[in-house]
Amino acid sequence: MDLLLALADMAIVPDVEIAHHRFTWTFGDVDEALAQVRNSLCLAEDDAAATARLRALLEQRLVRWPNGRLGPDVGSPRSAIISWAP
Repeated sequence: MDLLLALADMAIVPDVEIAHHRFTWTFGDVDEALAQVRNSLCLAEDDAAATARLRALLEQRLVRWPNGRLGPDVGSPRSAIISWAP
């Protein structure tokens, strides 16, 4: 909202579109999630402290989906696309 207010202060009226998208990362188990997320974050495999913190976070936040896989407890994340013409 701060961005929209800043644009309004400059007399810019943006177009705002809300995009809903399905989260597509799912995992067979916490070990698979840990490996994929650690790789995506470029964490070293030998960093035991980071691995332990990440595992705890994944165990806390991932839920079992109806298809049996683990994923985030988010049905439809949203993104705002803001654009305007000069």
